[in-house]
Amino acid sequence: MKFNPTKPLTDLRDIVNFFEYLHMELKCNYHPDDDFTTYIHYDNKQASFSKGEGEMLNKRMAEAFEVCQRLDKDIYELGMETNILCDNKSKEPKPNVSSKKKQRARR
Repeated sequence: MKFNPTKPLTDLRDIVNFFEYLHMELKCNYHPDDDFTTYIHYDNKQASFSKGEGEMLNKRMAEAFEVCQRLDKDIYELGMETNILCDNKSKEPKPNVSSKKKQRARR
């Protein structure tokens, strides 16, 4: 997944990509109402994002709210649905590489 956090969000696909980026790449347990500049790592209590990163993510979330409002979509529902899909993707079985090698060896 290639998401550019510096690019403004303009449609629902952008928002879903943003939520996937937060959930899958940043491993962020986000909530649309929370300020990213206040996020901390649970284990070491250090800031999760620099001030600049947090402000940029806040800007993207504000854009997500604007797009959802314009399209009459529930941002919270969209976030929950996206997180569920991401969780299901991460639980998909991985191909067994050793059995593929065995199949090639049999040919």
